[in-house]
Amino acid sequence: MEAPEIKANNSNQQTREYVLKKVNECNCEILALVVPKAKIMSKFDTIQNKLYHYLCNILLRDISYDGDLYIIIDERDTNKLIKLNFENYIKRNYNDGKRKIDFHQIKTFQDNGLQVVDFIAWAISRKWNFNDDSYLHLIEKNIRINEIWK
Repeated sequence: MEAPEIKANNSNQQTREYVLKKVNECNCEILALVVPKAKIMSKFDTIQNKLYHYLCNILLRDISYDGDLYIIIDERDTNKLIKLNFENYIKRNYNDGKRKIDFHQIKTFQDNGLQVVDFIAWAISRKWNFNDDSYLHLIEKNIRINEIWK
């Protein structure tokens, strides 16, 4: 039997703090983009997938790594063509030909890492949408946030 997906939005304060404190204990770097959706979504409504691709590409350019790249993302789009276009976009714009890019789109409940990312995104959202940095503060040593199109 599969364990249910945990999401920050549906969790209590104790669970949120526990997950984020565990992230803070990890030797990891978290890169995040903050985009004012209200300002830009009306302009990009018809090309939302392209905007999403572009923003992911910005994040990938900021990653420092050696060797192959293994990308896991939430299976947010069910259209196979959109998934393929996204994968091709990332490979075309990021692959230098020297490294292999392994690309996986899976449902969030299938990967604990994606569930942790949900908590991180939720903490960022609390800061920018509600001026509450109490959760983001728990992971501040690991996170680098880039605000674009302020």
